[in-house]
Amino acid sequence: MTPFELVVNTLTNQKIPQEFKDALIKEEEITVEDLIDIANYVTIERNFYKRRCEKIREQIQDKLNRTNTEQL
Repeated sequence: MTPFELVVNTLTNQKIPQEFKDALIKEEEITVEDLIDIANYVTIERNFYKRRCEKIREQIQDKLNRTNTEQL
């Protein structure tokens, strides 16, 4: 059985041909429910990193604003 992370990475990699992905789905007997779980996992991960990046951007902008205010 292939690890979940490997399946996710393979199915979401745009450089891998669709035929290979289809073969993996068939070989590993990945069901529609499994594909839904993968989509949910990717969405959760994307949202997590999006929030983290927004928080970091806000912190950087606050720091830049403080630096600019101090220079005046």
